[in-house]
Amino acid sequence: MATLMMLQNSSQAGGAPTESAPAPTPAGVEEHLFSSLTPELLTAWLAEMRSRYAEAESALTLPWPQSQSAIKELQERLKAGNPLVRTIFPSLQAARDTQARTETHLLMVNLALLHGPG
Repeated sequence: MATLMMLQNSSQAGGAPTESAPAPTPAGVEEHLFSSLTPELLTAWLAEMRSRYAEAESALTLPWPQSQSAIKELQERLKAGNPLVRTIFPSLQAARDTQARTETHLLMVNLALLHGPG
């Protein structure tokens, strides 16, 4: 999200860095992202990102076996997506693994509370 804010702030502040003081590139962002960035291109990239987040939300709500194949399929589409999506989209598999661990721990706590100390 910080990358998006930097991109938007850069375009609002006049866009082009001066020759004497080039704008710093955020860590992990491909340099060429900034070389041809236009407001229209940024808008298109953000629209694609919103659509990918909707797909991710859908994949993460599926039961475990189905979510694994949906995540794998989405990850392949992300690799072919625009550079902004490839650079800052989170790891869906890591998110799903964390979600599954948390759900399992909550289930264990709830079962322990139901059965008491015995």
